[in-house]
Amino acid sequence: MKILSGLTLATILFFLPQVVSAASFDCKKATTESEIAICDDFQLSVDDRIISYLYTKHLEWRKGRKGWFTGEGTETPGLVIREGQKKWLKNKRNTCGSSVPCLRTELDKRVDHFLQLVRLEKPQTGTNYSVYIYSVQNSKNALRIISGIVENIDKNGFLPKIEDQENAYFSKTQPQLYLNNIGLADFYEKRQPIMGHILAENKFQEDQMVFGEFSKVDFQGLKTCLKGMRLSDFYWQGNRDYGVTFSFNECITLSWPKTFSPSKPDEYIFFPMVKSSFIQAGNVKILSKLRTCNKKSFEEICSNISISELNEVIFVLNRELLSSTYADAPGVLTYQLGLEDLILKESKGALGCDMLCLESFFSNHISRLTQLIHHENKVPEYCDFNESGVFECATKRVADGNNARSCIANNSAFQLASLEGDRYELNYWEDHYQLDETATESFIGSKGSVGTGICNYDVYSFDDGKFKMYNPACGSGFYQPVNTMFQIECMEGTSISVCKDNHAFCVSLECVGC
Repeated sequence: MKILSGLTLATILFFLPQVVSAASFDCKKATTESEIAICDDFQLSVDDRIISYLYTKHLEWRKGRKGWFTGEGTETPGLVIREGQKKWLKNKRNTCGSSVPCLRTELDKRVDHFLQLVRLEKPQTGTNYSVYIYSVQNSKNALRIISGIVENIDKNGFLPKIEDQENAYFSKTQPQLYLNNIGLADFYEKRQPIMGHILAENKFQEDQMVFGEFSKVDFQGLKTCLKGMRLSDFYWQGNRDYGVTFSFNECITLSWPKTFSPSKPDEYIFFPMVKSSFIQAGNVKILSKLRTCNKKSFEEICSNISISELNEVIFVLNRELLSSTYADAPGVLTYQLGLEDLILKESKGALGCDMLCLESFFSNHISRLTQLIHHENKVPEYCDFNESGVFECATKRVADGNNARSCIANNSAFQLASLEGDRYELNYWEDHYQLDETATESFIGSKGSVGTGICNYDVYSFDDGKFKMYNPACGSGFYQPVNTMFQIECMEGTSISVCKDNHAFCVSLECVGC
């Protein structure tokens, strides 16, 4: 949609605030040189959509950015805003005529003007939901991605293409798909930040953007879902716990992790992660990244025959897992890449990790993959952490407890249940996970917390503090394959079975009886 230049219709709209969203024009009816030039140039069309969207947004909220969450401030009269837009159309945009460079400059300045008056999210939504894309430049770059997608689908019936295919906008190591608990290491790797327009007009099916080499896109389904949508159909929201900015609707969710520090606020953004029923992981390409011993960094480690053989077993199990209907492909790759990083770190650490030590990483991973396949990678939605960080499950093993949660580690099992009086019971079954009536060991403990902000997580202390169990969240720096994991930490010399077995990472696979 393009902004009006004709004064007759602009004058009508001047007195009709209820139809201000119609303040754009159909390219079939373009008459002036500037209108025709905008219709003929993809980047101008993208920015024109943004201006129309922000102009409407400013009319809906006229107190500016300072009062965005408080509602305070002086309200600019709607007539003043409309008069200002009419003058800009006449004295700035239309004076460019058919000059594309002139139009690009004027439209770019107009986008900046409105972004100094409005924010991306809805006003008065509360600071808990404020987006983490602050600056005018980054807000503009984010809007250009969405506007480019909408513009090309409307005009040509396809997704746009990437302007410069040589720029590494997408991850070379991980899927561009959004995971609830993905580490941000992927966003700190050397990728090209978004600067200006990165999307270009596309008239061919085979040239549509693919959201990274690991993604498989249902182009027909996605473009059918997005057809006819406008920028106003995308809802903006921030997540304070994870420092993420979301822009979403029923077709697609785009998410930008907060990749900047308070000392260097909002300098750049990357291409967003995506989540959509029409965009899945490309398992074949992911599988190609799972041959650890084919990587140069593992050349010395894999010279050990035992490790090399274990790696082949892991590859076969990954292939079986990815070929299943229940596979979480991004989770498979993310976990293994995190494990590889950990192995390399341990092998080069100050204390060192000998070959026998390194073999244990590979062996444990084989056990984990075997369990994932056996349990079909199921973590029921009704069996998860609740808002308080307590493990909830529909079943309970403890007679006077509730909210029991089961977790399988290697061939053993844990179950955590909340009791009255802010106490918790942990049952442990050694070398089997049938969760029968008699656990190998049972402990009563309490819950505390560690860390601050988004790195705050619950810690459960048992047996007079001899061992602790917690969900590491971002505190461990470890890539998590699912969002329910336990880590056990024991005091030196503790001889109970829980500590003897050293359950470093207990992946929650199922709730027995749920």
